[in-house]
Amino acid sequence: SRRLDVSTSRRLDVSTALCVPVRHTHPPSTHPRRRTIHRHDSNQTQTQAVAGGMSLRIQQIDCRCETKTKDNVFVDIKVTVQYQIEREHLYDAFYKLTDSRAQIMSYVFDEVRAQVPKIPLDEVFLAKEEIALAIKAELTKSMSGFGYAIIQTLITDIEPAAKVKAAMNEINAAQRLRLAAYEHSEGEKIRVVKAAEADAEAKYLAGQVRAVMIGWCIKRTRE
Repeated sequence: SRRLDVSTSRRLDVSTALCVPVRHTHPPSTHPRRRTIHRHDSNQTQTQAVAGGMSLRIQQIDCRCETKTKDNVFVDIKVTVQYQIEREHLYDAFYKLTDSRAQIMSYVFDEVRAQVPKIPLDEVFLAKEEIALAIKAELTKSMSGFGYAIIQTLITDIEPAAKVKAAMNEINAAQRLRLAAYEHSEGEKIRVVKAAEADAEAKYLAGQVRAVMIGWCIKRTRE
């Protein structure tokens, strides 16, 4: 392994990744994949090993979870989680958790399946912001102890089963057809009423004219 001075290696800090050093009592040969750092003092030699590297960039996980709504309709919900390792808790992130992505996905699945069954299908689309906030709150509470910060959670897709989507489209089409028929009948009703009103008005005026003429004839006969 390449020998480095410890004071120099400590300055090799990159903004996007950090190496986690550990002290060990085993010879370097027992860790063939670890890069060792040797420090030479006048009286002793100290050996450190780099256990691994972790990125400090914001990372993203896309989770697709199947669950059912309050009205027993199965839907696929896609959740996007953006997270980041906190620099001050780097050791916790490296040593306390083996698979952070699997852990985050487990919490997402659990929270989605706890929130969505409380809501009917039609309201799930309206409540996606509340669901996303609930997922973020649960992830923040659970992952902060491991050195992970949850930046954002988003509900990016809500997809019912194909038959359910077809049924919803048919219901929507039937509602629109019923509305169109109602509007058409209302138009016919207005047309008939207006025609009847016009006919009644015409007959009323004709009766008025006839009454005037009869009155004039009676007057002339008496004279």
